[in-house]
Amino acid sequence: MMRPIYAGAVGLSLGLGGAFAQSRPVSLGRPIPAAELGRPVVSSAAPSAFQTTSYRSERPVLPALNPGESVPLLAPIGSSPQETLPQPRPMPSDGTPGTVVTPPASPSTTTPPTYGPLYGPSYGPAQVSPGCPDGHCLPGGPFVGACPSCDPGIPGYSGFWQSFNDVGNQFYTNFDFLMWFVPDINTPLPLAQTSPNPFTFGAPFPAGTVNAIGSTDLISSFRLGGRFGGGLWFDPCHRNGLDANFFFIGPASRDLVATTNGANSLWRPYIVINQPIAPTPAPPPQRPNFADVVANVGEIGTVRVRTESFMLGTDANYRRRLLESCGHFTDLLLGFRYMHLNESLTISETGTSTPPNGPAPITASLTDRFETTNNFYGWQFGLLVHKQWGPWSADLTLKCALGPTSSIVDISGSNDFGTVRNVGLFAQATNIGRWQSTAFSVVPEVGVNLGYMIRPRMRVHIGYNGLYWSNIMQPGNQIDPIIDQTQVQFPPGFPVPAFQPLSPADPHPVVQMKRSNYFAHGINLGLTIRW
Repeated sequence: MMRPIYAGAVGLSLGLGGAFAQSRPVSLGRPIPAAELGRPVVSSAAPSAFQTTSYRSERPVLPALNPGESVPLLAPIGSSPQETLPQPRPMPSDGTPGTVVTPPASPSTTTPPTYGPLYGPSYGPAQVSPGCPDGHCLPGGPFVGACPSCDPGIPGYSGFWQSFNDVGNQFYTNFDFLMWFVPDINTPLPLAQTSPNPFTFGAPFPAGTVNAIGSTDLISSFRLGGRFGGGLWFDPCHRNGLDANFFFIGPASRDLVATTNGANSLWRPYIVINQPIAPTPAPPPQRPNFADVVANVGEIGTVRVRTESFMLGTDANYRRRLLESCGHFTDLLLGFRYMHLNESLTISETGTSTPPNGPAPITASLTDRFETTNNFYGWQFGLLVHKQWGPWSADLTLKCALGPTSSIVDISGSNDFGTVRNVGLFAQATNIGRWQSTAFSVVPEVGVNLGYMIRPRMRVHIGYNGLYWSNIMQPGNQIDPIIDQTQVQFPPGFPVPAFQPLSPADPHPVVQMKRSNYFAHGINLGLTIRW
């Protein structure tokens, strides 16, 4: 009975002694040799049969301790031998026991928006783009991208409003509603005159003469139109691209009518320089001095004037960024411009009168038509300056095109009473036909827009545009007010005044081929979208 108890006491003593031997020595007791407590001792002697190891065979070998480390970190049981164990950071040299060591701050894990080779923002690791060497368009050279890392202290540039200028868009388009003023169509003489008094052949114009249809205000100068533009960037940094625009003004038309129901006389004035043959009296010295009487007092007549106008233009430009800072840039434009202007003036008259030698009234009609077409082809250069202040922006566009303007004049006439039916009054054999001329033109354009962003990459704007086009032709200017009286057609039964014909060296009417300058300007309202 005593043997088992004795054996248990011996085992308990050995266990407590081993634990005490592994603890820190104290100064109050004599250190006990490790050999006496059963710790394995490295020696050249062969180990006794009593020595064993307490390590499991599958536990990996611990890595060597770093200098200054006192206790190794044990790998968890079952970890692979190939795993690399994390090394603890050493205590600072001035650290004391009980001090909480704060590891150094790691780099920020927040990555600013970067833009890679594809268009559109991506939030993640920077992607290298062919246009942006480090994936960003940052300041540092004469060509600067969209500055995604600009100082956030710049008022209004960061956040929502910056997205309109970022490098995440490849295309843009704009739509504008145009309200412009354009030049009028003018003629050298009034197109219709009237008086309450009868018109007497060979006498000055009757008293009380007024213009029924004047030489100006033949078409409305206020026109409506539209403009569509767009472009694309070849690189994410918006350094090279294409820009194109198309606009139109009109079509516009106007009808002016002068009518008499017998109370007044109605006529179309012109100029005669022929020498009269007796007994025909000489024309009055004032000009105009002759008239095509549509209806005298007691007769019915109508003069109708119709004007039409339509203009369009387009330009395509290579766009190169010259300068840029955060929210502001200046682009160079080099390209081609085409302009087209088509206008017409048609004068028609219808009168019912009784010939002096005829028993019944005769109704006669006559028409003159003048049409001009202008086409401009020229090389263009310009600048586009953009300023951004938060949601607000301002744009200044300056363009200038140089090249030829090809002008075509079409003159035709008709009547239903004369011996020659394909002529009118101002359209005679000497000027009827299709005539063409070319002249050098300059087409400058200026545009100023004030914009406001209503959504990212969507902006509304209001602005002013002015367009000048030199050396064009308009239909009213092609009317020659001088007519060879011997070429004028008369209805049957009406007396024909006798005049000497004009010299072939100085015929009339002629094709004036008169050029003028065209200035169109006005307000535009629009929307710009980028994607």
